[in-house]
Amino acid sequence: MKKAGSEEAFRKVDFDAPLAVAREAREAGVGQYLIVTAVGADPKSRVFYSRAKGEVENALRALEFPAGLKIFRPSMLVGDRTEPRPAERMAMAVMRATRPVFIGAMARYRAIDARDVARAMLRAATQEQSGSVVEVYEGERLFALSN
Repeated sequence: MKKAGSEEAFRKVDFDAPLAVAREAREAGVGQYLIVTAVGADPKSRVFYSRAKGEVENALRALEFPAGLKIFRPSMLVGDRTEPRPAERMAMAVMRATRPVFIGAMARYRAIDARDVARAMLRAATQEQSGSVVEVYEGERLFALSN
């Protein structure tokens, strides 16, 4: 949100753009669509960020990709950044150090390396799936797929 500058600008990037790409892909005959949203995505959330992520998930579900929609909901993404973000760098250090605490139902809030999310996406994209199924990967399921 801070980088976007406004809710309107954020929505263009995190709702309008992914939905436009998905529609074009669907029209071009693409069978499946994968997207990274965020833990806590919920179209009914009071938090704008989580609500926007949940709304894009719902809009994508309506497109019904023949080989499915795969939604990845990581918590904090850990990895290198191109621009300096001191507060985020500190948060990443804390989240890395506390990963073992996030188990069971709390696993969905465990920080995850961006590379691990990419690995999970590649594995999910190549798994056989029948029909227009929506798969959501978060928490333990996301971590298991990334290993």
